[in-house]
Amino acid sequence: MSKQSAIAIVLVALIFTLFFSDVLFGNRVLITANMARWLPWRTEAAGVEAGAPGFRDDSAITYFPRRWLSQESIRAGEVPLWNPHVLGGTPHLADFQSGVYHPLNLILYRFDALEGTGIFLYVHLLAGALGLFLFLRALGVGPWGGAFGAIAFGFNAYFATYIGHPVHITTGCWLPFLLLAVRRAVHGRGWLALPFVVAMLFLGGFPQTILYSLIIAGAYALFEAVAKQRWIGLGSAGAGVALGIGLVLFQLLPTKELGSLSDRTAIPLDKIVAVHQPEPATMIRALVPDFFGNPVDETYWIHAFDGPIPHPNDIGFLGYAGLATLLLAFLALFRSRRRERWFFFAVAATSLLLLFSSHAYSLYYKLVPFARFSSELHRLQFPFLFALCVLAGLGWGALFEARGEDATAPPRPTRAGLVMIGASLVLVIAFALGGDAIYRVASRALLEKQGTSPTAGAGTRLAYGGTMQMPPVAAAWFPTSSNRAVTPRAWKAHTWKCVRRTALLLALLGVAFELAARTRRGDPALPASRAFLVAVGAILVIHVFDTVTFARTYYTNSPRETAFAPHPAIAKLSKAPGRIARLGGQYLLPPNTALVYGIDDVAGVNALMPARYGAIFGAVSPVLFPDGRRIAPFTSIGELDRPVWDLLGMRSLLVGPSFEPERVVAALNHGHERFAIADLYSSYMPMSSWAVLENRDALPFAFLIHDYEVVTDPEAARARLVSATFDPRGPLLLEEDPGIVGSAPAWDPGDTCDFTRSNGTIRVRTSSSRDGLLFVCENDVPGWTAEVDGSPAPILRAHTTFRAIAVPRGDHEIVLRYAPESWRNGVRFSGIAGGIYLLLIGASRFRKKRD
Repeated sequence: MSKQSAIAIVLVALIFTLFFSDVLFGNRVLITANMARWLPWRTEAAGVEAGAPGFRDDSAITYFPRRWLSQESIRAGEVPLWNPHVLGGTPHLADFQSGVYHPLNLILYRFDALEGTGIFLYVHLLAGALGLFLFLRALGVGPWGGAFGAIAFGFNAYFATYIGHPVHITTGCWLPFLLLAVRRAVHGRGWLALPFVVAMLFLGGFPQTILYSLIIAGAYALFEAVAKQRWIGLGSAGAGVALGIGLVLFQLLPTKELGSLSDRTAIPLDKIVAVHQPEPATMIRALVPDFFGNPVDETYWIHAFDGPIPHPNDIGFLGYAGLATLLLAFLALFRSRRRERWFFFAVAATSLLLLFSSHAYSLYYKLVPFARFSSELHRLQFPFLFALCVLAGLGWGALFEARGEDATAPPRPTRAGLVMIGASLVLVIAFALGGDAIYRVASRALLEKQGTSPTAGAGTRLAYGGTMQMPPVAAAWFPTSSNRAVTPRAWKAHTWKCVRRTALLLALLGVAFELAARTRRGDPALPASRAFLVAVGAILVIHVFDTVTFARTYYTNSPRETAFAPHPAIAKLSKAPGRIARLGGQYLLPPNTALVYGIDDVAGVNALMPARYGAIFGAVSPVLFPDGRRIAPFTSIGELDRPVWDLLGMRSLLVGPSFEPERVVAALNHGHERFAIADLYSSYMPMSSWAVLENRDALPFAFLIHDYEVVTDPEAARARLVSATFDPRGPLLLEEDPGIVGSAPAWDPGDTCDFTRSNGTIRVRTSSSRDGLLFVCENDVPGWTAEVDGSPAPILRAHTTFRAIAVPRGDHEIVLRYAPESWRNGVRFSGIAGGIYLLLIGASRFRKKRD
C-alpha cells in the first residue's frame, strides 16, 4: 500500500469517527427515535428532551428490541430461537433482520446493548466506505479519487436516512466488497473471499438490498467475463456465491419457514405502484435535497404532490450523494476511458427507470419473484446512489489524476466549472421567479386531495400503521379546506435556504473546477502545480462538508438517559401478570418496546409474523391487522368488547389520551366488574394523560380445559372466536380430534396449573381429577415438541393458532421445547459448507506455500 493510500484511508476513517464521536465516546446512543416524545416517558421528560427531533421510529420499535432479546438470551446461555413477548409468541432467529449470529454482534454482546447499536452501525458504515475505496482502486482510480467515492458512499442519502434502521446499511455496505470479490474471481485471481462476503451480505439482514446487490453482482460478473473472455472465472464466481449462501443456511431455512406462515410473501403489484411510486418531480432532490422539506424537523411537504404517505419510513426518492458526486459522475461518462463507466451508468439508469416507470417495474415484478416481498420503491435509490459514487470516483480519476487512466492523453479543456457557476445563478433566478408558481401548484394539489379524501387533514397523524399526513410545520405553510388564505412567505423562506445552499456549493465547486482545469499540467511527467493541488483539495473539502452536513440532518441520536429509560408505570406493568394492549395509544409504550422491560404484549411489529394470529385481529377489524406485519392499537371500545382478548391474557389495557378511562370501564363492564382502573397518570399536558385498566377476566398463559369441539374450517372457527358470545373458558376449538372424551363443564376451578418459561422452553405442572387438554396461549408453529412426564405427546392446534396437549387426570409435568427442524437442518448444512470452505482455504494456502 502506498503512503498516499494509507493517508487517504486514515482520513476517511477519521471523518466517520468524528461523525459518530458522540455515540462512540460521549453520552449519546444511536436510538434515532425520540422516546421522550412517547408515553409514558413524556410524563417524566424535560421540555427540552420532549422537543428534540426524532426520526426512524424503527430504531426503538424493532431494531433495538431484537438486539436486546438476542443479547439477553446469548448471555443466559440460550439459543434465541423464540420470542415469547410479542405477537402471541413468534420465532426470533428466523426473523431475517434479527442478526442473532452476525459475527460483529457476537462480539458486541459483551457490551451494553445501547452502546452496541452505535458501534455496530459505525463499523459497517466505515467498512462500506473503505470497501468502495478498495473497489475504485481496483478500477485504477487513485487514492484521493477512492477517498472521494468512499465519503460519498458512506454519507449517501440511502444510508443517511436509514441510520435508525441499520439493517439497510449493514446489508448495503457489502456491495463494494461483493463486486471486488466477483472481479477477482472472474479475472482468475482467487474466489475464496467471495463466500465470506456473500455470507456477510445475507447476515446483514435486509432482503431487498440483498436482491439488488446480487443482481448487480451477477450482471457485473457477466460484464467482466464477456469483456475478458473469462468463462471459467464466471463459473468460479457462481460457485463462490453458492458456497456463501450455504454458509448461512442456518439463518435462511428458518426464515423461509417463517415466511411460509406469513402474509408478506407477495405484495400485490397494483398496491406497490399505486401507493409507493414517487412523483418524478422528486428527482430535483438529487440536486436540492431539502427542496420538499425534511421529515426530521417536520417540514416535509411532498404529500401535496404524492398524497398522504402510507408509512413513516417512506420519504420517497432522495437520491443525494453530494453535488460534486453528481457532477463528477456526469463528467465520467465523457472524460473517463474506463469501460466500467457504461456498466455503472446502466445500473443508475435502470434503477431510475424501475423507480419512476410503472411499466418497467411491472416487468421486473413479474420476472424476479423475490421482488414481490417489499413494497418500498424508494429503496431503488440504493443501486442508483452506489453507481453514482462509483462513476464519481472514475470521474475524479479522469479529471484530476495525472498518472491515472488518461496519463497518455493530454488534458482536454473543460467548461464544467463555468457551467456550474452559471447553473448556480440559474437556480437562484429560477426559484426567485418561479417559487410562487410552485407554491400555487402544490397548494392546488393539496386542496384537491383534501376535497376527495375525508381523512386528509393538515397536520393530522392517524393511528399507527395507517396513513401518515403532512406534518404540522409543513401543513401550516399551505392552505387547507377550512383556511385558504395562507401566504407562501414561510414556505419560501424555508425552501430558499435549501436553494441558496445548493447554489452556493455549486458556485464554489465551479470556481474550484475551473481553477483545476486551468492549472492542470499537460505533461503527466511534470509534478502538479500548487494551484492545481489547492483547487483539487478545495473540491474534496467542499465534498466532505456537503455530504457530512447533509447526513447530519438525519442523525437524531438520543441521550443515554432517555433511551428506554426506567419509569414508575413501566415498573408496575412489568410486575403484573398477563399481556398488555393499547386503546388509542399509537405511541403509548409502542409495540415491541415493552419486551425490553420483560412485559408481554398482545401486539407487535415484525416484517414476518404468523398470519393466523394476525387474522384474529383482522376478523375483528381490518384496522387492527393492516399490512400483514403488525398488530395496531385498538381504535374503538367496540373492538375491545370481545371475550377473545381474555383468552389472549390481556391483563392490562393502556388507555391513550383520547379516551376517558371511566367511560371505557362503564362501556365494557356490562354490569359485572370485568375492568377496573388500576392507575391514572394525569399531567399538566392533556396529551400526556393516560391510564391503565386491569382486566380481571384475563386468563393465564396456560390452563386446563376439559371439553372441546372439532372445527376443521379456520374461517368458521375464527368467526366463533371473535364473536360476542364466545366463552374463553371452553370448549376448545380444535382442528383434529385428540382421541379423548370431553366432559362438561369445560372449566374446573379445582384444577391447578403452574408454569415457568424461557425463550424456547415451557414447563407446566398440572393437577386435575379429570382428563383434559392443556391450553398454551402461544402460536403453534413448526418446531414445537411436547412431552408429558418424559413421553412425547402430540401438539394440537387450538383456536386456529394456539397449542393444546392432551393430559390425563392426576399430577403431571408437561415440557414444551422449540427447536425447529429447519434450524437444525440449516446448522447441519452450514456446518458442511463451512467445512468445505475451510478445506478450500487450507488447500489454497498449501498450494501457494508449495509454489
